[in-house]
Amino acid sequence: MKERPDFESSELIASYEIKGEVRVNIGWIGEGWCGDFDEDDPDDEPLLRFDVHDLKYPKDMEEEETWWNCRSRQDNSYCTQLPAWTPIERLQEICKAIAESVAGEEHWKRRLEEWSWIRE
Repeated sequence: MKERPDFESSELIASYEIKGEVRVNIGWIGEGWCGDFDEDDPDDEPLLRFDVHDLKYPKDMEEEETWWNCRSRQDNSYCTQLPAWTPIERLQEICKAIAESVAGEEHWKRRLEEWSWIRE
């Protein structure tokens, strides 16, 4: 039986920002291979999610913005194939690479979909 990571669900783990352009966050919100992580399933793993915030886009939210709930663009949040025990240094590198891949771009959807397939 695999155990949950030693951090709380909905915890931000890594982040990278290109000032005035884009911010990328990676964290764990309790997801696994088939939806919610099932620690009783030996084949399940706790998987990380990233989201991308367009810092140039005006905020039009009434609800409180959290790191995984950004309404600035559609299709800006994806579960990855990265297990929750991925080293933080590696997650920082991934945040930076994702941010650099979309900064200055108009359309992010396809690029972010590709990033969702990332593994360790």
